[in-house]
Amino acid sequence: MLHHNNFYILGLPRCRSLWSSFLFTGSNSYCHHEAIHESVTSSSLRPRPLKDCPLIGSSDTTPLSFDEALVDDSPLILIHRDLSDVKKALKKSHGFTQDMDPTWLLERSHERLNEIETDNTMHVNYGELSDPNVIRRMLSFTGVQSEPTRINKMIGSRIVVNNPYLWLLKTTN
Repeated sequence: MLHHNNFYILGLPRCRSLWSSFLFTGSNSYCHHEAIHESVTSSSLRPRPLKDCPLIGSSDTTPLSFDEALVDDSPLILIHRDLSDVKKALKKSHGFTQDMDPTWLLERSHERLNEIETDNTMHVNYGELSDPNVIRRMLSFTGVQSEPTRINKMIGSRIVVNNPYLWLLKTTN
């Protein structure tokens, strides 16, 4: 049984999932990065409580392995980004080329992300992640507390994972 205070953030690679895990780790929360991906083989694994941390979440890029039953009534934020922009971002940041391009996998992941809906879902477009008002609404939606100065600092920061292509391939194994 999930605790009502868990929250989840889900998008495709290059949708700021690692950045989101930093943003959603605050004075009253801890947000894992790719915890759902790591728990795909274990139906019992959930974001684990940390001592003195009432809100636990996960920011992930694995819509193909995502199960709506996992979140129950917990807040779920879906980050949407145009598929062609995702491919361009992968190429720019990690040398993603057409011969490496699992187009079917990216397209199916994109379709699956658009199919996901729970009773407690918030939809955000990737371009809105630089808007402090949107970020405040996202934080409020999950119950995460953050100082305005930290929000402003996060808006201007870039945090990248070494190779999101590898995360994408792991979802099919």
